[in-house]
Amino acid sequence: MRLDVHQSSPSPTGETSTTFERIPYALRVVCTFNHVAAFLLGLETGPRLVNITGFSCVRTGTGSVGLLSLDLSIDLLGQT
Repeated sequence: MRLDVHQSSPSPTGETSTTFERIPYALRVVCTFNHVAAFLLGLETGPRLVNITGFSCVRTGTGSVGLLSLDLSIDLLGQT
């Protein structure tokens, strides 16, 4: 499994009285389908609040390996 994570520039929301601060990240996971599914389950059930704002998924492997490249744009929600 290969994982690349980069913090993105925050976009102005115009909201001043929110409970959570959005911290944007862009990430890419390259692995088998089963590992992609386990990674997404980990995001969904993990200890942090995560909002997926965009995604794309492309098959990158050839032959019997069958790797997927999953690109996600997410916001981690941090309590202010």
